[in-house]
Amino acid sequence: MVPSVLVRRKTTKGLSPLCQILVSFCFNINIFISREKENFRMNIGIIGVGKLGLSYALVFEEVGYNVIASSYKQEYVEQLQHKQIDTVEPGVESRLHASKNIEFTTDNHHVISECEYIYVMVATPSNPDGTYDVSAVEKVADDLLLHPDDVSNKKLIIGCTTNPGDTAKIQEKLNRRSVKVIYSPTFVAQGNVIDKIHNPDGTLIGTLHTQEAEACKKIFRLIQKNDAPFTVVQSTTAEILKITFNCLMTLRISFNNQIGKLVIESGMEEDLDAVNFAMDTYDRNMKFSFGYGYGGPCLPRDNIAMTQYAKSIGSEYVFGEIVDHYNNDHSEFLAQWFIKNNPNNLPYYFDYITYKPGVNLTDTSQQYEFCKKLLDAGHVVYINPSDFLPEQFIAELAVYDTVAYQTKEELEENNIDFCNIDL
Repeated sequence: MVPSVLVRRKTTKGLSPLCQILVSFCFNINIFISREKENFRMNIGIIGVGKLGLSYALVFEEVGYNVIASSYKQEYVEQLQHKQIDTVEPGVESRLHASKNIEFTTDNHHVISECEYIYVMVATPSNPDGTYDVSAVEKVADDLLLHPDDVSNKKLIIGCTTNPGDTAKIQEKLNRRSVKVIYSPTFVAQGNVIDKIHNPDGTLIGTLHTQEAEACKKIFRLIQKNDAPFTVVQSTTAEILKITFNCLMTLRISFNNQIGKLVIESGMEEDLDAVNFAMDTYDRNMKFSFGYGYGGPCLPRDNIAMTQYAKSIGSEYVFGEIVDHYNNDHSEFLAQWFIKNNPNNLPYYFDYITYKPGVNLTDTSQQYEFCKKLLDAGHVVYINPSDFLPEQFIAELAVYDTVAYQTKEELEENNIDFCNIDL
């Protein structure tokens, strides 16, 4: 830092003595305020610094927080410490390289010691029965219980998907250490995580602690670029709502595909675009379109989890199994429809076979299932060998003799006619 006296001599040259005094005073006040801000830079903790947690860590750091983030994977942590990351998620690599105030560790207790607000973004995979395995979240709660220092000022914000009622159970467990537990799930999707963190449709906060809810709002407002509304409810209600929004999406997608199927089977498939337009016109919130079924890491398992939760309390979610059944059958309908409309038996071309473009995840993909249906029927299928094509899919499709990997441009250059799968 340049000594303030040198700056004063340079910036006050030619000014009257009174002006020099005022300039010097304001300059020193600014230095004082700047140093105070630096001294009181808030620490934010993140336990679980995977695809989601890392994005939040980088965004928190970008707006001025000190971030201490942990993962149980030693090699992964060492890579992050050297600003190395293998990801296709937009904005992550550049932010990691530019970051200055993030500490990566394998020690959860270090995160707990240094941070008042601790976000938990660990993996909660599905159990065989469709419920969420929250053992990683419970492990964090155990770390707080066993922490050697006073943790009564700590706030544990659970950002990963949990079963309704899980947060309340964790709060009950942590009452003996006076830790406040808040459920604030994330609503993002692979390929636009940082954009959705900055521009959420809304923020859900589940807690009975009014003061902590207001504190969470202030933290989120700093990372949000839009004016998205906040909804504060009890934690179990928030957990139900988190799953609800994805279940609603499965209903909408399946409804749209069912209507499109009716139009096609009525012999009116040339009207599909007009049907899309008409449905959007009459209900602009619906965003009607006929196409692939739903897939990915969230929608299918949230649908099952809602069904299982309803059963666990003696109720029922009747749409869950119906929608899943229809969605699983939809890829067969698409295959038969395209085969029918390809009388010359041209090869088929897929630009992507993951559940949506721009991601390389191998989670449930109706596009992949559709592709396999065509291959099972003996048809030639070309697939774009992009950076987003998972090696696992390539290995699984190796059993087919009629699959090949070429870009659309290569097919056109070689004068190969093909049926483009574009939904």
